[in-house]
Amino acid sequence: MSVRVVILKGAEADLRELRHYVTRRLGELAWAKTLQSIRAAIGQIAAHPDAGRVPDEISSLGLIQFREVLAGPNRVVYEPRGDVAYVHLVCDSRRDLKNVLLRRLVEAG
Repeated sequence: MSVRVVILKGAEADLRELRHYVTRRLGELAWAKTLQSIRAAIGQIAAHPDAGRVPDEISSLGLIQFREVLAGPNRVVYEPRGDVAYVHLVCDSRRDLKNVLLRRLVEAG
């Protein structure tokens, strides 16, 4: 079952922040590889939306509708709903996901 993938504004901001970080630290070529990996992950989500795993940090909060796929060292956190998958977050997998989510909630409020 293929679905349409919608990247939400918060995830778009994550991508801009990630691009700034990667290009500043590692250069444009590294960003091109990172972006290619993220696009491949989004393709996986579109093709197999239920195949991602439920992140431990989120399932401990009882939010089992969210899933993630890895894109190199990055996590793409999304929510499949019917024929659409909403990408909520893109972040480095070494970051504390609970803190990232808390910051996102504070910024949204």
